[in-house]
Amino acid sequence: MTEGARTPDLEAEIIRLCGLSQLLAPGLLRRALADVGAKTPATAEELLRALPKIEARMGAYLPRDEVRERSARMRAVLGKKESGSPRVVNR
Repeated sequence: MTEGARTPDLEAEIIRLCGLSQLLAPGLLRRALADVGAKTPATAEELLRALPKIEARMGAYLPRDEVRERSARMRAVLGKKESGSPRVVNR
């Protein structure tokens, strides 16, 4: 496996954790990824970079406290995926 594997399952988990409808969440995620120069399917690293944009967009639909709670769960999932993925080192 190469560094930063792209998995649609990871995106599906982030969409589930964001707490928005299946109509809103995928578009919200795509736009947040585009803001940081990434596209779907995204790596854990790209999703972590996009998390502030995801949070800002979630704030349009959810109370601030709920956004904080949900983004903390996302960060935990993404942190595990990022640290658990094998890295390719160029020497």
